[in-house]
Amino acid sequence: MGATALVGIVAIGVVLATGVGSGRGHQAAGGSSGSPSSGPTTYTGMPNPCTIGASRPKQVDGATIKGPNDEDHQRSCSWAIFDSDRAVYLQVGILMSSGAGNPIVEARNAFANDRTFAASPDDADKEPAGFSGNEDAQHPQAISSLGDEAFSAKFTNDVSYGSGDHPKLYHLGGAWVEARAANVIVSVRWGGATYQGVSSGDKIYTGTNDDYSTTDKQARTVVKTLLGKLS
Repeated sequence: MGATALVGIVAIGVVLATGVGSGRGHQAAGGSSGSPSSGPTTYTGMPNPCTIGASRPKQVDGATIKGPNDEDHQRSCSWAIFDSDRAVYLQVGILMSSGAGNPIVEARNAFANDRTFAASPDDADKEPAGFSGNEDAQHPQAISSLGDEAFSAKFTNDVSYGSGDHPKLYHLGGAWVEARAANVIVSVRWGGATYQGVSSGDKIYTGTNDDYSTTDKQARTVVKTLLGKLS
């Protein structure tokens, strides 16, 4: 192949709904733009997921940045460092539902699927957006202070990275924090590991994963920052 392969870093790739929201700012769900309504609001503008300011963990200083990746109703950005003694990997994704149906219900259903996957993958309808099949989550806990609903779960990932036909596999861990605000979902998967060497047979770097409680707090800060930028 010859080119650098980064299998684990993928763009957030599921569209919640079809159709394009109109106008700037946000309007009442189910009502026309400019019409008063007592219903919940829907957002029509998504921030750049790469511009997370001071909420960006210092551990990703000097990381390779991929993004922002923009597709219909979705944006993503990632930061990665893969060395022989250390790996860090931050994935940020924003998905917005703005179709002809009820965008808040569509976003609520997508969020529920992701939360189910974090608890029991076999019971979910599909993998969450951006997953490549090497990720695992455990013990999701509800968060009451982010958006309309949110959860945090322990998260691990096996990321294939390297040049040529035989890239190395890096096992790392941390936290997955996801929140829904009206018709928008913000998802952050953040973690890393320290290594003492690579397995000579399987070319797998395994070591000590980053602490869940620390990465959880950092991921929540990133989610909160992006929720505050919705318009």
